[in-house]
Amino acid sequence: MSFKPMEQNAVHIGIIGMGPKGLYGFERLLANLHAIECDTIHIHLFNISKLFGSGWIYDPSQPDFLKMNYPNKFISLKPHNNPPEICPIKSFSEWQADKNQTAIEDENFNIAARAEVGKYLFHYFKKLCFCSSNNLKIHKHVTEVKSIVKFEDHYLLQTLDPHFKSPHFSSLLITTGHSPSITSKINSIKDKKDTIPFIYPVDRKLNSIKPNSVVACKGLGLTAIDAILALTEGRGGTFYTDNKGKMSFHTSGKEPLKIYPFSISGNPIIPRNYSQTVSQQSFFFKKFVENNTSSSKLLDFETDLLPIIKQDMVCEYYFQTFKKYGESLNLKQQFNHIELDIANFHLKHPTVQEFKPSDLLYPDFDSNFLNLQLQVYWKGWLNEIQTSNSSLVAAATVWKNISDDFNILYSNNRLTSSSKATFLNHYFSLFNRISYGPPMSNIKKMLAIAEQGILDFSFAKNPQIEESGKISKLTRNEKSEIFHVMIDARIPRGYNKNDSVLFTKNQAKSIFTFNRTASKYNYANTLICNSNGNPIDTYGNMDINITLYGTPTEGFLFDNDSLSRKRNDTASLWANNVAELIQQNKQTPIYEK
Repeated sequence: MSFKPMEQNAVHIGIIGMGPKGLYGFERLLANLHAIECDTIHIHLFNISKLFGSGWIYDPSQPDFLKMNYPNKFISLKPHNNPPEICPIKSFSEWQADKNQTAIEDENFNIAARAEVGKYLFHYFKKLCFCSSNNLKIHKHVTEVKSIVKFEDHYLLQTLDPHFKSPHFSSLLITTGHSPSITSKINSIKDKKDTIPFIYPVDRKLNSIKPNSVVACKGLGLTAIDAILALTEGRGGTFYTDNKGKMSFHTSGKEPLKIYPFSISGNPIIPRNYSQTVSQQSFFFKKFVENNTSSSKLLDFETDLLPIIKQDMVCEYYFQTFKKYGESLNLKQQFNHIELDIANFHLKHPTVQEFKPSDLLYPDFDSNFLNLQLQVYWKGWLNEIQTSNSSLVAAATVWKNISDDFNILYSNNRLTSSSKATFLNHYFSLFNRISYGPPMSNIKKMLAIAEQGILDFSFAKNPQIEESGKISKLTRNEKSEIFHVMIDARIPRGYNKNDSVLFTKNQAKSIFTFNRTASKYNYANTLICNSNGNPIDTYGNMDINITLYGTPTEGFLFDNDSLSRKRNDTASLWANNVAELIQQNKQTPIYEK
């Protein structure tokens, strides 16, 4: 790699997207460049808003009722590898304890407002900028990068800022998250006046919904809960908890008359309680991965992997169930022997209901009583997650336990292309529903709003959407309701190949390629890269000077948690490589004007 700057002896490095992942890459880059003595290095940070470090998910100005779905102890900007950070960095729990004058142990299990996390991230973004070396010049660009133009061994960027003149970039880290998908989704339905394609920021995107209107809400997951809270608590409604722990909702009069959430499956998300955790006991899937790491055989998710995942679910469920009856289940034996032990257990305890993984994955609701049954389902889970060593919670935790092992297979291209598409289109959201749900406080709020009659699940499972002139209706089982506004309360996970977004723009097509089996609206999940995040170009060549990090890598790397520093960390290697190449070029100058 040779560096081609705009001016003599200048190097330009770019980070496109400055949410949490961009901040992590920025921190690693500063740490790797800190000890290098060389001429000025220009670091360009591109973000579509002024929310550097936090992004829109953790916008510090968003309402406090928008909560994290896991406790503070899992949030930290501290790096997990060398070199050390350039300034002291506290974990989020430590930062909150200092700020609130509380004990770190108490903060560890708190569920924070996402705005608080955003303040934490922005605080350290400013601190990193302040502590950076004198030879590093940091440029913050509030604009969207529309395309990348490659010239031999450098790149020019085209942005929406008419005053931006691109230098010659030597290396790029791309951490755009869901932004291309959001742009694509907004563009796809921008002509529909009564449709809101994306709900964030909620106080701005949902303020056009009038009081006493009827709202159809596409989605039953975390984003839908945010939308429902924004239309109720966000409009002055208040929650009260009595001395028995029952929560009620008092309206302000500014809420919608009805909110009808729905999805294709109609299955609601399962809440979590981090004060009641169940340790992993069953390791059939882990052993399967360990025994097949050296194999090159392609695997089918449904026929090769899903049965083993279900084995772990059965084992986790019955391990806890046996304990409740003073018995023990040996999970070190073969699964067919475990099945015999379970059968004998049921002979001894005929009143104990048999567990089948399908009951957890696909709960059965009477379609004529969806509104009542979904509320009963949530109430049952609230009781379950507050039970010590719950059998159902143990089974539901399996996907979380095995996700690292699954990523080994996923990132080594061990799934057939059709099987990977099946997993992404169906099972990814299904497992997230049972393993990565909201805190139980949010489900209590949903039930309180439902008891007021505002939240209604009557159309929860795959209703027909009819639009005739100015009238829009939801229809299911011969029951229909007119609605005034449709909210798409889902995080977009794909973009149309014809949309003008970063990865599909004409000049970038030689740099980025996509899986040919991808569906029309699934390209974000099929961007081709290697395990280091380097994209593969149209000629099959790896571009070592560009690194993808986070969501753009999901065609190859699985489950990119926006706040995880360890999960699929392609940024650390990128930062290290940039520093090494600058060091090499300093010793043997190959700068060109």
